Order: sequence, then structure tokens, then C-alpha cells
Amino acid sequence: MGVRAVLVLALLVFAIGAQSAGAASISITGPEEVVYDWTTMRCFEEDAVDGTTRAFRDALGRVQLTLGGANTRMIGPDLDTLTHDCTVTLHSNNNPLAWEYDGINWGEGSWTWDGQEVFRLIHTEYHGNLTPGYCQGVQMPCDFNTVTYARSTDGGASYQRPTIPDHLVAAVPYHYVPSEGRVGYFAPSNIIEKDGWLYSLVLVSATYKQQAGGVCLMRTQDPGDPRSWRAWDGNGFHSRFVDPYRESAEPINRHVCTPVSPDTLGQLNRSVTWNTQLNKYVATGTSSQYDPDSGEVVLGFFYSLSDDLIKWTEQELLFEVENYGSWMCGDPDVRAYPALLDPDATDRNLTITDGQAYMYYMVHRRPNCVWTKDRDLVRVPVQFTP
Repeated sequence: MGVRAVLVLALLVFAIGAQSAGAASISITGPEEVVYDWTTMRCFEEDAVDGTTRAFRDALGRVQLTLGGANTRMIGPDLDTLTHDCTVTLHSNNNPLAWEYDGINWGEGSWTWDGQEVFRLIHTEYHGNLTPGYCQGVQMPCDFNTVTYARSTDGGASYQRPTIPDHLVAAVPYHYVPSEGRVGYFAPSNIIEKDGWLYSLVLVSATYKQQAGGVCLMRTQDPGDPRSWRAWDGNGFHSRFVDPYRESAEPINRHVCTPVSPDTLGQLNRSVTWNTQLNKYVATGTSSQYDPDSGEVVLGFFYSLSDDLIKWTEQELLFEVENYGSWMCGDPDVRAYPALLDPDATDRNLTITDGQAYMYYMVHRRPNCVWTKDRDLVRVPVQFTP
């Protein structure tokens, strides 16, 4: 696939001199490149990027790059040479029943040992506004979100889920209540291995009853068993997720997670990788930070570092971007869902980076200030300096 390069001066300006705690730095080293262009490469109208991209090497040695949102793939011998496959690998059933956890599905973190059998965490949204009588407002106040599970036995060409409710991985221990807000567990990160365990960072966008907002860390040794995941509770991985419609959720405090490093990591969970140059885990995401020099709040892509996935450093700005909350007509296009991927990664699940890698993210185009489905996948090269 030919890659179209577009120089984005703003990204380079904000990337210069980005420093992290401990003198380590991550910086942009080149122009923005388009990896997937919705206008010229889409197979159907909804074939747009609307989530974090994930990647792995399949049993044939090919790299598969998932387009978040559309659940289609790009496939090729490496990250630099990909073509778009029109096959939808995971479908949404838009189930009108909140307790079946079967609404709209986005394929998120994946894990495979052999490239043939692939386990996947799914971001599943129930939109109460789509069912008469289940919402007194628009979508966001009536979102009930969960993490579910799917499995592929054909190398990522298709994913199947167990019978409802056996596909459930994580739900808050409460029933859906119309118009109480955007509730639940969101957007699990890619899966990363550490000391024989598989981990994922899961977002809780806001505090809801006894579930505090932030990033939950959960782990398992069996990705084929959706109910085997346990979450950090502040002392260990003892918190067990329950199905609040079919199991007792009492005591509640045993079935909610304790966010890791909420004052420093914040809500950075889009990707987590191990960097061999820094000898640290690196988490990325979208956040904001007050800049005392300008007296303004800076919105952008940030990163945080960790030795153990539990204690994280203060967020550091990689570069400033417009997000959906800040964008106004005339502003640069919205950018979201930053994730690190390295073409030189030695592991099958592309969770390792070295001195140089790429930051992949979505750009939502709005020609003439009109809301469209034009969402592209782009990347910029980044460098890690201890």
C-alpha cells in the first residue's frame, strides 16, 4: 500500500522537548502519514476508524491491523505494507436488552500464542436511547458499557462469542438505569504479558456509586475463560466481576476495581507497551493538563511510564490535539485513540517497542465544518530517549 505523507507542523512543534519523569522522553521525529484513507479505501459507508487500532502476527506470518470501529482489517507482510480487507470480522446485534450485553461491539485488545487461535476483548455498548422506554434523553446519558469476549479459530478472519451471558468479562455490579450517565467499563487496552499473566487496562470514565473513575488493571492466565479476569483492588488482584442480573453483587466492594495511580495515570489506557529503550511500560491516551506558563488547559495525547503496571508517573504531553469536546468550526481535525506500534516488534502481539516506533491514531475529517463519517487512520514516527 502506498502511504501518503502529510506534514503537520503543529504536531512537530508540540512534540519538541516532551520530557517525562526520570529524564526519559518520547518525541515526534517525522511527518504524519495516512495509513487508511476512508475516502479512497473504504468498502462500505461505515468502514471508518472509530476506536484504537490493534495488531498481531498471524499463523502465516502476516501482520493484521484491526481498524477500530468497523471491525475490518488491514493485512500485509509488515506494518509498512498493508492492504485493506473488506471482511467484517465481528458483528453487532444491537440487542435491545441491557442484561444481555449484546449491543454494539468494537474489537479491542487481542492475544494469540500461535496466530491461529486469537482471543479478543470487546468494548460493548448498550444504547438505551435506541429502545423505546429505556431512555429519557439522547445517547450519552443512556450508555451502559461492558467488556465482553470473542474468539477466532481462523487466524482473525472471524470472531465468535459464547452464548449469552457466558461472553461477559466485566460489568459494573449494578443494573442499567435510564439517564444516569455513561456508565460501565470501557475500551480495554491491548493485552500485554508480564510474569506469566496477561494484563489489560480498562477505562472507567466517571465515578458511579462505589466504582471510582480512572483506569482499572485486570489480569488472567486463561484468556479463553471470560470469567477468569480479576481486577486490582488496591492490595492485589482479588476483585471478581459479576453479572448483576444473574448473580448477587453483594458485597459491592468485592466486585468493583480500584483504579491504578488515579492522580498520575488519570485515564490513559488506549495502549500499553513495554519499551526496551526505557525499560518501562508506556501507557498512552488522550488527556488534559493545566499549563501555568500560558494559563490555559492543554488538550492532547499524553503518556505515562511504569515499572509494574500499578504505579505510574505523572502524565507527559506528547503533542496537542483537538478533541470532540474542544473542537469548533475552523479548528484542526479531531484526533483520538493514540496507540504505539513498532514494525520491529519481536513478539507476535506487537506489545514491545524499542528506540523507535509509531504512534497510530484516528483523524476525524470535517470538510466545511460538516460532521461526516470520514475517519482515517494515521501514524507519526516517535523516538524514545532514556
